[in-house]
Amino acid sequence: MLSCMKLFTKSAFKIAIHCPRQLYYYYASDEYANQNANDEFMQSLAEGGVQVGELAKIYGQVLPENELDKVEGNAVQLEQTTNLMGRDKVVVAEAAFSHESFFVRADAQSMLVPGAKEIFRLTK
Repeated sequence: MLSCMKLFTKSAFKIAIHCPRQLYYYYASDEYANQNANDEFMQSLAEGGVQVGELAKIYGQVLPENELDKVEGNAVQLEQTTNLMGRDKVVVAEAAFSHESFFVRADAQSMLVPGAKEIFRLTK
């Protein structure tokens, strides 16, 4: 079920806050062209987001085996996150969580004290 659902991403959230009607067009991209798709400025912003994610890994001291950003499939990400969070003192990049019909990927998730979780995100 999780692999075929459309994700409500941070980008989609920002669009919805700005104009709820635009969110419909955002998800109907096969019917409506996105004029920002080929915008160089928007592409550079996306690249900047990737750089921020890499910076979060460095500051969070994420071990390479705890980076889930290249893992294919939401169900696999959920399973690997659960396995990693079972350890003591772990920091996971792109940790995945679900609750009912919601699916979330955190830039970085740490559990430095057993049972106490902290989700953090680097922002400007």
